[in-house]
Amino acid sequence: MTCCITDRGDDEVSVLVRCFNEMLEQIQQRDIALNQSLQDRELLLKEVHHRAKNNLQVVFSMLSLEANQTQDPETAAAFQESRNRIGSMALVHEQLYSSDGFAHVNMRQYVSLLTADLSRAYSDHRIRIVQQRIEDIDVDVAISCGLIINELLTNIFKYAFVGRDSGSIEVEFYRDSAGLNTLVIRDDGVGIPADIDPSHTTSLGMQIVSTLIKQLHGNMMPKRDGGTEFTIVFARGTLLN
Repeated sequence: MTCCITDRGDDEVSVLVRCFNEMLEQIQQRDIALNQSLQDRELLLKEVHHRAKNNLQVVFSMLSLEANQTQDPETAAAFQESRNRIGSMALVHEQLYSSDGFAHVNMRQYVSLLTADLSRAYSDHRIRIVQQRIEDIDVDVAISCGLIINELLTNIFKYAFVGRDSGSIEVEFYRDSAGLNTLVIRDDGVGIPADIDPSHTTSLGMQIVSTLIKQLHGNMMPKRDGGTEFTIVFARGTLLN
């Protein structure tokens, strides 16, 4: 909105008025240029996330083809798990591309899409997914956290409900009053065998989880009672003891 003040002569007051109006016009022009720059930046970021998602989808499709063509079950399973990891990363970029902002990822929607993909991948729709307290996540940790969720849910789909007709998985993600992020994934399945330590295993999936948790400066606390529960607490840039 332009502020217009009428001149009353060539005295000092009129000079000040002209200067003031010129200053207001310059501010308005800068605001217009800044808004345009911000819009251009948002469009550029959307394009970056769109291209990243498309590139990851190409890799996803290639791994799917390899999984379908191989005759060795173990090799096919390895391709499938790699494909799911790529898919979990592509979902983050898809969320950012379709959102109005780039500071956070809609975690509730992300978990819904990820669990639906895993259900299809393992042809297992008997498992009920329950989302408890789910808050949005910061972009800078979204991919790492998404991969952690993918690996833990993959293990549940593969092992937790063997010999069972049904089961349930609960997912929570929230930030506490101290600013620490807490991710909880629990199931009511058969539980982890007593002789297996999730923090020290040869499983590639759990090794990936342990590596990502270290990168996030976090801790993982597993429980075995009445199924399995993983609680992961982390804070970007803060070492948790």
